[in-house]
Amino acid sequence: MQSVSVRAHGSSANLGPGFDCFAIALDAVYDEVTVSLADTNEIEINVIGDNVPEDPRKNVAGVVAMEFSRNHGITTGLKIRIAKGIKPGYGLGSSGASSAATAFALSVLFGKNLDRPALVELASAGELASAGVAHRDNVAASLFGGFSMWIEGPPKRVINIPPPDDLYLAVAMPLIEIPTMKTMYARSVLPQSVDFEKHVRNTANASEIVVGFMLRDARILGEGMRDEIVEPVRSKFIPGYASVRRAAFSAGALGFTISGAGPSLLAVCDQRQVAVSVLKEMKSAFDSEGISSDGFVSRVGSGCSVIH
Repeated sequence: MQSVSVRAHGSSANLGPGFDCFAIALDAVYDEVTVSLADTNEIEINVIGDNVPEDPRKNVAGVVAMEFSRNHGITTGLKIRIAKGIKPGYGLGSSGASSAATAFALSVLFGKNLDRPALVELASAGELASAGVAHRDNVAASLFGGFSMWIEGPPKRVINIPPPDDLYLAVAMPLIEIPTMKTMYARSVLPQSVDFEKHVRNTANASEIVVGFMLRDARILGEGMRDEIVEPVRSKFIPGYASVRRAAFSAGALGFTISGAGPSLLAVCDQRQVAVSVLKEMKSAFDSEGISSDGFVSRVGSGCSVIH
């Protein structure tokens, strides 16, 4: 085998109260990564799409490849082609998808059959380089799909639960440049201590999300997407957040949250047509605030797949 191409879907992390633990794959957006053996001992990156670094020391795929080579004694060179389908900087797991696809492709190409925790740890090396934090929730969702829970352990593990059949996601993306929404800053503004009552309510809400997925009930999981710790802080940096939230619920959304570190906003619905209407109203709310936006309706995506 000389080359492997892998598709990895984007992701929405946290889902409100599941900070750094919960994430879902997004079927509508994905990256495709091709890893090929090279004649040299260098790692070469070629990116098609968004303007991300091609220096392997600054590109998440290159960082993952270097980590893999160190861990497994690989000395051959690699050519990595990344077709970006996920816009970076919008809380949609763009770097996580590239990292996940590269880790999965390397495991297949070299016949390593890495287990789930090992794949997550490998892919998270790219997230650490990109965001300063090894986001295991994002890469777990991109690697394995569905609703993913990263359990730090011991033992470290990933738990996946398939989504309800009637779950649709409306994602609105404000087309604004918010330097403060870079992941490292978005984490730096978080509270260093948590009110005990808020912690109790967040634990209950997170449990409701898990129950909603287990019962395959979109309404229950939507009701659980209430966060009293992280979202109240991060929402202040997203212009129009309050009006977009009101518009989503008025149009029939069952739940609403910031996607990852933002600024994209995610609404949960139980019918496709409702999700289409919710997205329309979310974008109209952004318009009323003088903010252009984009967006899409998605199902929950599957995990990494070999496409060639």
